[in-house]
Amino acid sequence: MTRNVRVLQALTIVALVSAIFYVSHNFVRYILREDGGYSHWTVFSRCTKSCGTGVRFRTRSCNNPEPQFGGKNCSVLGEDKQTFMCNMNPCPVDGAYGPWSDFGECSVTCGEGVQQRRRQCDNPEPKFGGLSCEKLELGSDVESRVCNKGTCPVNGGYGKWSDFGECSVTCGGGMRERNRQCNSPEPQFGGKTCEEQDLGPSVETEACNEQSCPVDGSYSEWTEFGKCTVTCGGGVRQRTRECTNPAPDNGGQSCERLGPAMESEQCNVEPCPTKAAENQGKVSDKGDEKNKDDRKEKRDAEESEKPQEIKEGIKENDENKRDQEEDGNKEKKEEENGEDAKEKSR
Repeated sequence: MTRNVRVLQALTIVALVSAIFYVSHNFVRYILREDGGYSHWTVFSRCTKSCGTGVRFRTRSCNNPEPQFGGKNCSVLGEDKQTFMCNMNPCPVDGAYGPWSDFGECSVTCGEGVQQRRRQCDNPEPKFGGLSCEKLELGSDVESRVCNKGTCPVNGGYGKWSDFGECSVTCGGGMRERNRQCNSPEPQFGGKTCEEQDLGPSVETEACNEQSCPVDGSYSEWTEFGKCTVTCGGGVRQRTRECTNPAPDNGGQSCERLGPAMESEQCNVEPCPTKAAENQGKVSDKGDEKNKDDRKEKRDAEESEKPQEIKEGIKENDENKRDQEEDGNKEKKEEENGEDAKEKSR
């Protein structure tokens, strides 16, 4: 019991001492208390960004004076930090490529061609003075690759013209031709021929040897045979034909190649009457002399009108006739001499 009392008394004394200390301490603090005050503002800081809206700030400290002995801090006097926006202009945006597109169609329908795909400098697109993808050397915006569509058809083409061939005739107007082949190149792999492409004809003709042809002469029909050159003892009669069917022209050949223009044959080949018969007929012959003279004149006139060849033939026949007559006279004379010799011998 006594012990508990003593503890209680000790606690009471401690509490009393604490109360006295607290009261005395607060009293002292109350007497010495000083509220805080701000210092001057600092210089504004540099902007936090060079573009795209940054901030800059300034501060002041609550040390002019510092709050003491329970004095108020500076918060009641306002903020200790001021912030302002700066460099609000947009920042340059450099470009960047977006994804590649699909490859396009092949540039050819046959043979070897090219396919391309593209990409755009839009991821992002350059803005506010930003650099393009090209200037940033980010690579090409086009990519190519080889594509193969199989063998192409080859359309035919004409080669050179050949030389003109021989003319179809040597004169009188003929034709000659030349040709060209569809082999430069030849149509291949389903390509069109030269005709299908309307490239013109493969054969060309032109007129040639248009000068008139030589006309070889040809004889007309034979004339009737003329009169015999003698009335007995073997004479000649003649007929002629003209080189007028047609006449030679443009250097054509004459009719000489076809034979002579005059033809002769013998006539009145029967022997002439003998001298005895002539003596018996002298009387009648005298009466006919005038008629013979008339006939001779007429014959001479006809002979003068005949062509030279006929005249020569007649002349030759006359000479033959005279030779025959002379031979006949010689024979007659020999016969007469033989008869006289017989009579004398008798």
